[in-house]
Amino acid sequence: MEAQEQILSSYDDDMVQILQKELRDQGVALHTGYVLEAVEDGKARLSYGTLLDCDFLVLAAGIEADTDFLQGSGVDLDPKGYIKVNADQETSVQDIYALGDATLVYYKMAQNFRPLQLAGPALNQVRRVADRIMGQSSAHPGFLGTSAIQVFNYNAAQTGLNERQLQDMERDDYDSVLASPMDKVGIMPGASPLFLKLIFQVPTGTILGAQAIGKGDVAKRIDTIASMMHFDGTIFDLKDMEQAYAPPFNAARDALHMAAFTAENILYNRYRQVHVNQVRSLVEKGAYILDVREEAEYENGHIKGAHNLPLSQLRQRMAEVPKDRPVYVHCRTGQRSYNATMALQNSGWDNIYNINGSFLFLSYYEQGKDLAEERESILTAYNFN
Repeated sequence: MEAQEQILSSYDDDMVQILQKELRDQGVALHTGYVLEAVEDGKARLSYGTLLDCDFLVLAAGIEADTDFLQGSGVDLDPKGYIKVNADQETSVQDIYALGDATLVYYKMAQNFRPLQLAGPALNQVRRVADRIMGQSSAHPGFLGTSAIQVFNYNAAQTGLNERQLQDMERDDYDSVLASPMDKVGIMPGASPLFLKLIFQVPTGTILGAQAIGKGDVAKRIDTIASMMHFDGTIFDLKDMEQAYAPPFNAARDALHMAAFTAENILYNRYRQVHVNQVRSLVEKGAYILDVREEAEYENGHIKGAHNLPLSQLRQRMAEVPKDRPVYVHCRTGQRSYNATMALQNSGWDNIYNINGSFLFLSYYEQGKDLAEERESILTAYNFN
């Protein structure tokens, strides 16, 4: 049971659907948007009159600062009881320091103060307090909130801001891209898709945040991005970043590079894109959607009303693509749709949009929303392979 509309609010809803699907696949009945109201007679009573059999209950309803003992001490607290400290973790009382879960920390990307309950930043605070006591104070640029979690067979990691936070901040100077290449060379045992979302500022390209989910080493990718963000890195830095490569560990062009290439294309207006959460409205409006996967892939599941023109046949059949209305192109992961988009643009079409994330991301996103909202699917079948 989750009171919000999704689990793990540090992830955007287009990414978190992957983890919610994994929960359902493992037999977990997931109820989002429901509040627990009572437990009685062996049943949990949720909002909207929902009753669930209940033999054992674990309640995790958030964190509060246990700082009542500081009332009247002179130590400044915020309205929720969190301790205010400066960059050296010193409170408003000279020579009195505070660190850890009950303190407010400076968030580098949001440029504000709020709690951060993570062990890594807490240990960083310990070192800085010790340095200050020894007279070795140094400025700290702020934290990013980098974290990782395992959900059954999937690993997830994130850093910086997500799109929901940016919207709450009323910022419109950003864009995002989705990439889903293999996490290592495809012929290697255990190779699987690595789902990566990269959020960047427009027009500077400064990286604002990132999320990664997969069965492989997603923490490595997010740690790399977090390191770049620590030094105000951009998508151009990420594009040119050198990584150790061998087929058991990653591809020669890692998911980080692929996301950075895509972000650069968007930033330089090399083509236009729409996001997976916009596809349903396109279908409902009868938009022209071009599926450039092979015919067998199309038959295995496609967007209702989409037109199938495989990339392998595009140059011979290009005249079939209309020029008098917007055309929205997709494939399985985005590589073929990018090639199709550029081929059409270079041949005189100026009405082409690439669907960011393509059919794989769309399947995860639409299935999650379809189940949560009990709505009819816009896909003939979901495809997660």
